Amino acid sequence: MSGSCSMSGGPPGEPDEKLRYGLRMIEAAYEEKTRALDQEVQRPIHASRGLSTLALSCHHACALSVVWQLQHLRSFSQERQVQITALERRVSELEMHLRDSEQKGQQHQLEKNHMAQEMKAMQRDMSKLDQVELPRCRTR
Repeated sequence: MSGSCSMSGGPPGEPDEKLRYGLRMIEAAYEEKTRALDQEVQRPIHASRGLSTLALSCHHACALSVVWQLQHLRSFSQERQVQITALERRVSELEMHLRDSEQKGQQHQLEKNHMAQEMKAMQRDMSKLDQVELPRCRTR
């Protein structure tokens, strides 16, 4: 259990040693990948100056384009939010108008029913009066 196992040899037998061996492998792979990416990033900068300037100009232009697009999207989003707020307000007004109209409709229906009942009552009364008046007119 010395822990001095090299990376080229197989994994050690003890669980703790296997864990240390695995961590060393991960660290080594991470360092190797980091070095490779650093070299890849440094390569265009150390290449010819014209290419480096061109690459930076393209990068700068892309960054400006992205910034402009973000500003445009924010502006568009704000405009849409204002429109949404106005539409929500309009929907609320229309819903309130609908409720008022429904209440008035119900009230008118009740009045209509009441008037229909009154009209039937008046027709009955008139029918009774006609029955009373007709015999009187005949007797004269």
